[in-house]
This record gives sequence, C-alpha cells and structure tokens, in this order.
Amino acid sequence: MAGVIEVVARRLGIPPEKLEREALEVWLRRRLALVEAEIAEILARYGVKSVEELEERIRRDEVAEHPPWRT
Repeated sequence: MAGVIEVVARRLGIPPEKLEREALEVWLRRRLALVEAEIAEILARYGVKSVEELEERIRRDEVAEHPPWRT
C-alpha cells in the first residue's frame, strides 16, 4: 500500500521528496511564526521592545525572572 506522501505527490505530479521538503518548510515557517508571536506577546506584556531589554530588566530586578518565560 502506498503511503500518504506518495499518493499526494502522485496526484500533484511532483516527486515525493519535493513534497516532503516543501511540507517541512511550510510546517517550520508556521511554527516559527507561532514562536515569534509568543515572543512578541511576552515583550508587549512587559513593555519592552526586545528580548535583550527584557533580560536587562530581569537583571535589574525590575521584572521577576520566571513569569516572563512561563508559557
């Protein structure tokens, strides 16, 4: 029995390897976007513009260390 990748690749008329590579790239880009959105949310929550600024505020004890990094 053919795997899903092979069936879809055949229907799309592309090699299975290309489908796998493109699917992985799409998944990675979506995952990266989610991580970047989460970072932006944390920065906004603490009123800073960068991770470095947040780290500096943590070092100066202006922000508790653990809450910013919790999910």
